[in-house]
Amino acid sequence: MVLGGLGHQDARDPVFDELEAPALVTSYATGHPYTRAHLYDCLRSAAAHGRSGAVVELGAFKGGTAVWLAKAVGRLGLRDTPVIAFDAWDGFPPRRSLLDLYEHPRCVFRDLDGIRRATEPYGIELVPGDIFETAPARLPREPVLLAFVDTDNYSGARAASPRSSPTSCPAERSSSITS
Repeated sequence: MVLGGLGHQDARDPVFDELEAPALVTSYATGHPYTRAHLYDCLRSAAAHGRSGAVVELGAFKGGTAVWLAKAVGRLGLRDTPVIAFDAWDGFPPRRSLLDLYEHPRCVFRDLDGIRRATEPYGIELVPGDIFETAPARLPREPVLLAFVDTDNYSGARAASPRSSPTSCPAERSSSITS
């Protein structure tokens, strides 16, 4: 039997509905209507199985998705699960590959102090700088439970992937979602 479609993603629960309420800083999360539903499903499964490890967002923009993830971690009762957000917060890094094609001035947000104010109440660790350099330096310190890779370009995603992939935490204990 072959099943297809995304209709099952319309099924919600009260915690997800609460997380989806309007927020001061909105989660853009790739713009796909089911991205946050996928993230939530991964975190809900981790909570149900008593898993822990860092929840990482690579390409955090204004911090809306990082805040959303931190709220989800808290509401689902995940323990020992820090939320870590990476971004340059200083424009797009230099192109390192022909596949680094995306750059748009509306997708640059340089107010790191404002992002700190928005994320601090949720205990989110911000890692500013070029993900190509910061992810390899920061991520080996702890296992990664969930990695949401939304760097908009290949080089940042590639640099982060070996450190945020299921190999950094046993496969049955982690998830990776790439935009």
